[in-house]
Amino acid sequence: MRKLFRVLFVSTLLSATLVFFLSADDQIPIETGSPLSSDLVLSGDTRVSREFRLTVPPDAVELTISVTESPVPLQVLVRTGGGSILSVHDSGQSAGSHRLHRLGTPALPTGPLLIEVSHQPDSSSVRTSPTRIPFVIDTRIARLELASVVRPGQSVSGTLEPGRGMVSVHAIDVPATAEVLRFDVAGAAGTIDLFAFYEDLRGDLRTADHRAVSPLGQESLVIGGSSGRVLIPGRWYVVVTDQTARRFVDSFELFVRFDADPPAELRAIPDIPSGRTGLQGVLDATAQVITSQGSGSAVFIGENGYLLTNDHVVSGPGIGGTGLPVIAMTLDRGVPPRELFRAIIVDRDPLRDLALLRVESGLYGQPLPDDIRFPSVPLTSARNLVYGETLTFTGYPRFGGRGSRATVTVSRGIVAGFEVVPEGMVLKTDATIGPGNSGGAAVNAAYELIGLPAEVMGLGSSGIGYIVSTDMIPPRWLLLAGAAGE
Repeated sequence: MRKLFRVLFVSTLLSATLVFFLSADDQIPIETGSPLSSDLVLSGDTRVSREFRLTVPPDAVELTISVTESPVPLQVLVRTGGGSILSVHDSGQSAGSHRLHRLGTPALPTGPLLIEVSHQPDSSSVRTSPTRIPFVIDTRIARLELASVVRPGQSVSGTLEPGRGMVSVHAIDVPATAEVLRFDVAGAAGTIDLFAFYEDLRGDLRTADHRAVSPLGQESLVIGGSSGRVLIPGRWYVVVTDQTARRFVDSFELFVRFDADPPAELRAIPDIPSGRTGLQGVLDATAQVITSQGSGSAVFIGENGYLLTNDHVVSGPGIGGTGLPVIAMTLDRGVPPRELFRAIIVDRDPLRDLALLRVESGLYGQPLPDDIRFPSVPLTSARNLVYGETLTFTGYPRFGGRGSRATVTVSRGIVAGFEVVPEGMVLKTDATIGPGNSGGAAVNAAYELIGLPAEVMGLGSSGIGYIVSTDMIPPRWLLLAGAAGE
């Protein structure tokens, strides 16, 4: 019996190997950057396919696969050389293009890839279907290319472009006398991450020697000194990238120093608009709160830097060595908010989904100017609201921007209902309250704060937005903030 089993096992293994080599013979080699015309020949309602193979080089950061000029949508299946499925894509989506990135899910691997283009005819329309389906397959690879060699103390401008995998590579030669190497990126509209390589630059960014990854658009990476990262003399590469945005060009400024402190240009705290009224005053007072888990919105009350937000917005840990949430504000309405401050959590009320914050320092821990005054929104009770009354909402949605970060946004809705819960009164609205808008301002027609839109209230999903009313705010919080209210 054992002998028979061994014979059957060897026979099966040989058959599988034979099938592999036969299918390998049928694979069509393709070169990146050279479109190839091909076709599928149909036979009744049988699924038909054609397989192509290419090799991803070590310096590749992104692969784009396009299947076009087909009269019907085709399925594109991407597998590793070992046969593991990486992704499945419909050529009728996204203009026929499919992207695999080193930092994507799944991640683009180095080595051989198999691309299968297939079609499953609909049995009900076999007679009217064409017997031959032509198509063009085109593959493009974005490789890491050195944009500049930077001198210490120098800043350089760079761009992130979709056709180049949204990466920009810069290098600096570190002498044996240097104790600290610091990279800072500012001025980008998107969420920026940094990946540092010593001597050997690799397309697989996941293998970087050091990295700085967070939801911030103003990113920093320190190597050596007290950072806990070892600095070795020689050439260091830094890869600047936006892991989220893939469709729009972004620009940035890169600062490189042999110093643990950020450059003076980034430590300066700009003038903050305050004292304006109406909708503009509400927009001035609407901030973005960023933690390691993501971002939400908040609203300043009083002039001393106190903010109200939802508790779930600050449920994640802070960013960087301070562990404090980052506060970003709009200085130019046409661009995403600029990260300016760090805030401490003064108090939290998870049951009411409320949190009170206070700006403690600049983004890099620098002290605040003595004469700084923050914008604020006056508060009023929500008890006087009536059904159908118009409400205005301000906040920073996570989606809706051209890139990976959005500008401050205004939306409107009505008072759709009231609901008394054990913690107080919750307002209902027909306005859409999406991710990122939580903790922003909900104001009445007089632009007075009547509550905070809450994405998560534990009340289920009914297509109705929920607002934590100002009547639920602990009175001592308002005393601390010096906020005026009814």
